[in-house]
Parts: sequence; structure tokens; C-alpha cells
Amino acid sequence: MKRITMLLILVLFLIVPLSSLQIKLGSQAPEASPWGDALKELAAEWLKISNGEIQIRIFHNAVAGNEDDMLRKMRIGQLQGAVLTTNGLGLIDKALLTLSAPMIFKDRNEFGKTIELVKPDLENRLVVKGYQPIVWNTAGWIHFFSKTKLTSIEQARNRKLTIPGNSDDLFKMMQTMGFKPINGQGLEVLTALNSGMVDTILLVPFAAAGYQLFGAAPHFSDLEFAPILGSIVLSTQTWTRIPANLRPQLMAAAAKIAAKLDSRAVDIEKEAITAMVKYGLIVNRTSQSELAEWQKEAAMAVQKSLGTIYDKDLFNTIQTILTRLRSNRE
Repeated sequence: MKRITMLLILVLFLIVPLSSLQIKLGSQAPEASPWGDALKELAAEWLKISNGEIQIRIFHNAVAGNEDDMLRKMRIGQLQGAVLTTNGLGLIDKALLTLSAPMIFKDRNEFGKTIELVKPDLENRLVVKGYQPIVWNTAGWIHFFSKTKLTSIEQARNRKLTIPGNSDDLFKMMQTMGFKPINGQGLEVLTALNSGMVDTILLVPFAAAGYQLFGAAPHFSDLEFAPILGSIVLSTQTWTRIPANLRPQLMAAAAKIAAKLDSRAVDIEKEAITAMVKYGLIVNRTSQSELAEWQKEAAMAVQKSLGTIYDKDLFNTIQTILTRLRSNRE
């Protein structure tokens, strides 16, 4: 009798449609930002596609903590999803840090096309660890913001540099490049800049504008030092609770929203820089000879870091893709 009862419960579980599923999603991005708007649009689309069955509750503004915190909360079920950058993705699988290695991509086009080609590998790496990537996008490129003019690598090496947030691997990479960075974990960056503890930061322009850090570090280098990859991930446990027939539609909606955001990425960055210039930001241009020196030094440091910070196999795959892209362009 017990066996029959259990079988009936199982059958009912399989045939009864999903009741309302709430997905608590953590994000460090400001609610009043293009990324915040995109997440709200995603929530509305998923609610519509699922006829009200899937509700995404977004915790904007780092309310759910940093990326390490959000992943920990996903593991214990307090969150079902998170918006992650390369740092957070690297906490799941260290190989993904390779995509943000300094100076390996010459422009955004190379980065975007490479991501498309390695996406199946990236997704497999996350799925086997218990995470389902929903969408990928570019979260921006990090630049140097400094108290005084900075264009050459020699100038940069003599600065009191910090990298805001939990960026241990980038911290180690900067050391490999000959920098003496100051650990930014737990550091109140604006206070550190105002006190003189640090005089240079590595950050995406939108964040520098949003957190008003450019006032204390008004010199902006146009050097695109490294790209930041972004992704929305759900726990596979949550993903498997979503009816299979809905998943392609949900993925398609997410991809459409991400593509729209990516198409605006350059404009978003330009708008942030333009707004900061109005309030005193000084844009410093890197010369071709200085750029060549940055590229040479970064390439040597990346090579030294293969197998420790960066994944050698993924790096070699990226290099093969870039060689093909560049030969087709010539």
C-alpha cells in the first residue's frame, strides 16, 4: 500500500504543472542602471512567458553581497541565481578567468566573436559544477583612473594601485607584470583615494561614474586593459524545476535582452565618460609606442601565468580563434 501511495505521489508530481516558482536573483549592479533595467525586463518577460508561474525577485545594488557571497547563498538555497562577472565565474571554474587576461584581445569585436565560439565549452564547465548559465554579455572593459596623468606602463608601475572588490587573481597578475598593488578586498576605495593610501584604481568607467570615484582620481587612461565577462546563472536544481517546454522560450527572451544591452555597451561607456568629463575628468591618450609596450609586457606576464592564474588549454583555444579572425581581417 505504501508503495502504491508513493507511486501515486510521484505520478502527480510529474503531471501537475509547475506552481509559482520564485527565483531570488542577486546582482551587484545598481538598480538605476542599464543592467538593472535589463534584469527588470527579463523578470517581466519570464513572468509573461510562464503565465505568471516564474517570478524573479531581484536583489539589486549588492544587497545580496559580493560574488563570493552570492555563490555561497546559492549553495545553501538562499538565492537561486546571480549575476556574475569574470571574478564570480572564476570562483566556479578558474579557467573562465582566462577570458579576462589583460591585453589578449585587441578590440571588442574580437572579444565578442571569441565568446560566441567558446560558449559551449564555458557552459559545460558551469553545468558540471551545478550552475546553468542563462545568458552571456560584456560587462565592460577596465581602465586606469589615477590622481595624475598615466599612459605608460612604467608610470603605472610606480603608482599605489588597487583593484576594488574581490579580484585576487587580477591582483596576482598585476604583481606578475611588475606592479605592487594594494589589496582592495574590504577597502573603502574613496576613503583610500582621499587619504593618499592609493592613487590609482582599475575599474570600468560606468562604476567610476556611479560611485563618484573619478573626483578623487580624475585622470582616465583610454587603454582598454581587460574585458569583463558577465553572465546570469541559476542553480541547476532551480533550472530543472522549470518545465522543459518553457526553457527555450526563456533562453530566447534572455538572449534578446542581452543582445540589446550589448549593442548599447559602447554608448553606455561613452555616455559615462562624457558625463565625467563635464565634471572634471581628464582623458589621457595612450600612444602607439606605449600601447606596444603594454601589449608586450602583458603577453609575457600572461605566458608566465598559464597553469597558475589562467588555463593553458582555453588560452590556446582563444589564440587559435584570434589568429584565424585576424588573418581573415587582413
